[in-house]
Amino acid sequence: MTERIGEIIETDSFTFVAESFALNRPPALGSLVKAQAGGDTWVYGVVAFGETVSVDPGRGAMRRSRPDAYDEAVYTRHPELEHLLHTKFTVIPVGSRVGERMSQRIPPQPPPMHYSVYACAPDEVREFSERRLYLRTLATAQLPAPVEHVLAAHLTWTYEQRGRDEAWLEQAALEVAGLLQQDVERLLAVLYAVDPEA
Repeated sequence: MTERIGEIIETDSFTFVAESFALNRPPALGSLVKAQAGGDTWVYGVVAFGETVSVDPGRGAMRRSRPDAYDEAVYTRHPELEHLLHTKFTVIPVGSRVGERMSQRIPPQPPPMHYSVYACAPDEVREFSERRLYLRTLATAQLPAPVEHVLAAHLTWTYEQRGRDEAWLEQAALEVAGLLQQDVERLLAVLYAVDPEA
């Protein structure tokens, strides 16, 4: 089993939100994660947003440090901060696995509330990303962040997880070019961001 990184606190057919087990440490933007949806069914998704906020939605977080204090020292001197803040991340479901069968469609059921979210190991990332049909789902999703930034982050992260696989990155960039051909500014933002030489 891969690393357990969060617990689902909101869920619907097109997104789920998980609270991270590590304060100020959501999984990387664009990373592939998974959550069990019951039995041998797993939902795969791409991290589209992360934030650390007050646990009380009606009350914003306040500064806790002195001007001469360093960032890490704030948490050392004020361990109660962990009870006042929480880090959460939003995931866009892009596929599922039932037993050994992998699909790159929006799953028919969202993962249940309070189920765990896990990081995907590099071999699982490689297997899931061999086909790239899910990039269309990601490119057309209603995201809490600009879609071009999430796409670029996902392509770059996957490229690294696949051992800096330039052939894969080239094919993925071509597919994204087809998806965003009507929006040249967004397309250029993705292509510049994923260029290994940039």
